[in-house]
Amino acid sequence: MLALASAAAAPPAVSNVRAVQIAGTKNVEILYDVSDADGDALAIEIQVSGDAGQTYTIPATALSGHIGAGVAPGVNRRIVWNADADWNGQLVSNARVRINAFEQHSDSANFGSILWTYTTANPAGIYGISTPAIADDRSIYFTGSLTTYALNPDGTTRWQTTAGIRPSLAVDGTVYVGGYSFLHALNADGTERWRTPANQYFPAAVGADGTICAISASGIRALRPDGATIWESSVSKPARPVIGQDGTLYTLSGDTDSTLLAIGRNGDRKWGVLVGSSATDRVGESKGSRAFQTTLFMSKAATAQAPLPHSKTWRKI
Repeated sequence: MLALASAAAAPPAVSNVRAVQIAGTKNVEILYDVSDADGDALAIEIQVSGDAGQTYTIPATALSGHIGAGVAPGVNRRIVWNADADWNGQLVSNARVRINAFEQHSDSANFGSILWTYTTANPAGIYGISTPAIADDRSIYFTGSLTTYALNPDGTTRWQTTAGIRPSLAVDGTVYVGGYSFLHALNADGTERWRTPANQYFPAAVGADGTICAISASGIRALRPDGATIWESSVSKPARPVIGQDGTLYTLSGDTDSTLLAIGRNGDRKWGVLVGSSATDRVGESKGSRAFQTTLFMSKAATAQAPLPHSKTWRKI
């Protein structure tokens, strides 16, 4: 079963945060600007620091205005903090207020809640339900029981095909999935672009140039976007790798004592550092026959902060 919480595509931006005590009161007025490329409703939270931003531990719950879920993007969004209720009688000279903005589903009542669930027709198999991969158009891809599923953002089925373990997405929308005998490249509509023999290799990362990194229990293979092998290297139990901007591949190798490896674009090992305890997310680990549920919380965020009025302008309250 796959469960999805509110998803987002582009992060909001917070700027121009200002704070001042309202004359004659123990209230603090906080103004800020917030924008969002999608125009989505936002969830806004506030944090207050008494040590110039090193920690944010001052309680701030007595709030009103443009705070919480359902805040529309705009300029001069306004929050009023009743500091008398939360922090009466305190005085600091290096206070800061920080505004965090999070994207949420357009239905603010559903913010942070489960929007839908999807149950596969077949048991998940020994590999379980994979971690979902999310495309730019918010379509969702995951695998289970050697089947690749593509879902629409509302949880309805777009397509499914009887091939695949652990999907990875390329920037052009290609979906790469592994299998017992082949690596598969699937188009965004589910049709197969190509397959190449690769015994129990699973796609694990795709570089900016389209290079596919596939891993197995005993090695790493780099392939071009057309499926041709660039290089192959023996690595014991590699963890899911990441690819740097320069094409360098980084992975953990080993079981009890792990080594962090850096592998160049041509497959040569640049260096290795012993890091001790074994890595998680290893290829080839049996997950048993039970089904797994993956809960996904997609929420891109932005943060901005500004100093609160200090002792010269902020009276002791």
